[in-house]
Amino acid sequence: MGMKSLIIAVLCLILTVGVMAADPPDDTATCAVSVTVDNIMEWSANFPAIALATMTTQAAAPTGTQSITPDNIMEWSANFPAIALTTMTTQSAAPTGTQSITLYTYGNVNITADNTNASQLTKTTDTLVTSYSLTYDGDGVTATGGSSVGYTVYSSFLTTASVVKHIPLDGAVVVTLSVKAENDSGKVTDAGDYDATQTLTVSWGSQ
Repeated sequence: MGMKSLIIAVLCLILTVGVMAADPPDDTATCAVSVTVDNIMEWSANFPAIALATMTTQAAAPTGTQSITPDNIMEWSANFPAIALTTMTTQSAAPTGTQSITLYTYGNVNITADNTNASQLTKTTDTLVTSYSLTYDGDGVTATGGSSVGYTVYSSFLTTASVVKHIPLDGAVVVTLSVKAENDSGKVTDAGDYDATQTLTVSWGSQ
């Protein structure tokens, strides 16, 4: 199979999620899209035909088997909904917000983030200290998932990929992305609306 790339963007403290895999085909999703995904259960194909041996006696009882496995699947259930933080009314205010979506995967994957200025809350030339965190509903040991990543400033967030480990028979993990806004120490930024776009990229990992 070819490369699979899935990018999900959300604006207004907008969280963008992208997926890129080695095996699945390319698949993208843009910002401001709301999607409801039903529970998915599917086979990769029909079972191949089973040709039994010729029965040459009345007592003959030939047998045969075939097996199939799921295709390599890696896709998000939807875009992250927009995160609108509460208004900052004091210098020490540090509002936070979270949104969660489901990642479907039948293999180990790596998640990285956008560390450019696009992911920093900005109004014209004014900026806020912008930090992100990532958590899973599985630990990668008993359920598909990984280790939590605490709040990290945007420029360093997930520069080392967060590894999601797939556990057999568990093809889904809830991924929660959180963001925090703060003023620089001893400073107050100008009043107004600040926006950012965060892009998470998911790539097929070592199996």
